[in-house]
Amino acid sequence: MEVGLRDVCFLLPEITLGVFVVVLLGLDLLFTRSEAKVRYIPPVALLGLLICGATLCWSGGGEITQAFTNQLAIDPLGRLFKCLFIAITAVCIFTSVMSKELPRQN
Repeated sequence: MEVGLRDVCFLLPEITLGVFVVVLLGLDLLFTRSEAKVRYIPPVALLGLLICGATLCWSGGGEITQAFTNQLAIDPLGRLFKCLFIAITAVCIFTSVMSKELPRQN
């Protein structure tokens, strides 16, 4: 029942995404004006998605592997869906920034 660094590397995209979610929640609490939120939070969110995508590309190849004593399977289809969800989230952030319902930055 040994969990090595290799096993944790497979969860690196999820770990980075979780860290950036905590950072974004902290920034949301830190900024009180909505103009500042519109100016700073979307770029940080896109940076987090970019780093998450980079760790997803780095964390493994296209082969099917097992982690955490064969309790977690990492396969190319799962990686494809992770990339798809990252891309959809980035598009959602772009469209929310371009929306006329949010206050404009000066």
